[in-house]
Amino acid sequence: MFMSKEEVEDSARRAGLTPREYCLREISQWKDMLHEVSDDYCGLDDDEFDELVEREIDSWRQEKENEG
Repeated sequence: MFMSKEEVEDSARRAGLTPREYCLREISQWKDMLHEVSDDYCGLDDDEFDELVEREIDSWRQEKENEG
């Protein structure tokens, strides 16, 4: 679920983190989850994983732009 800037700032403050640190922590946790829930990411080294994630995010964003 997408969070507003204010929600990120509030969550970061509650966690004792800067908004940047909070976002990086969340991204890291979601990337870890991708390893667990998708066979597409098994066996990839970190660089391959990051490349695939970025391509898939870009593709997803493009699909959403085309829908709207």
